[in-house]
Amino acid sequence: MIESAITAEHVYRCVLWDIYSREKHSIDSRFEDLTDVEFPTYNKDTDGLLNKHHWVFPYVWGTFFPYLAKKLDIPFNPGDFKLVADPEGDSRYDRHLWKDDFICDAYRFRTRAITLHSYRECCAGGGITKYHSVIRYPHESVLYKVDNPPGSSSGRRLLLNCDSMSIPLIPLLLPYFQEILCLDFRYDMGRDDYNKILSFDYTDYVCIMYERSYILNKHTGHNLTYASKPVIVHKPVAVHSKRKAILEQIRKFRKR
Repeated sequence: MIESAITAEHVYRCVLWDIYSREKHSIDSRFEDLTDVEFPTYNKDTDGLLNKHHWVFPYVWGTFFPYLAKKLDIPFNPGDFKLVADPEGDSRYDRHLWKDDFICDAYRFRTRAITLHSYRECCAGGGITKYHSVIRYPHESVLYKVDNPPGSSSGRRLLLNCDSMSIPLIPLLLPYFQEILCLDFRYDMGRDDYNKILSFDYTDYVCIMYERSYILNKHTGHNLTYASKPVIVHKPVAVHSKRKAILEQIRKFRKR
């Protein structure tokens, strides 16, 4: 799939500011260049480098999502969501969820299985940090399906080409789309993965990357390009099995 050839009823592409960037890069004119628009991040968070570049939830809720909603012509009404305060009292992690629960399944590319059956379950993750825990499967490619989107009845389907910056956007987008195919591959996709993307009948397309991901062509290469070599899944070897294998090699060596 060629990213530059993607067209849809609603299309929005942008490149976000990167706290690590030390120079100005050229951004394709199809993308809105937001690399000069600084936002509050978890720069001094206890999770260290993991969230240093990530924008805080209140900024996403109050500034970026309303802007994105206008670009996509989404009927966003803040009153349809309710505040979920951070249990530890850190307002930077206060977030918003749709006021009512609804059916929402998630197909995980990694496991090729459908899991979860509600919006609240999808938005209650166990990520490596608080930032990653607002969605059940961060850093994964996932196809979300909503039977009756409470925020829209138009049957819209979103192809979301992204990196970790979109993690806090997914819970806000889910109520408005019948399906959301979130592409954030952390491995080389296989043929089955690629075919599932090709068969997705999207009505909307959004590509959001922070500058480093954009420069590394994550949006064109890693998220949309099929790896010709088969994906090899390496099963972890138990510690005792490793030790047993090493001892066996030593025994063979001594017999020589």
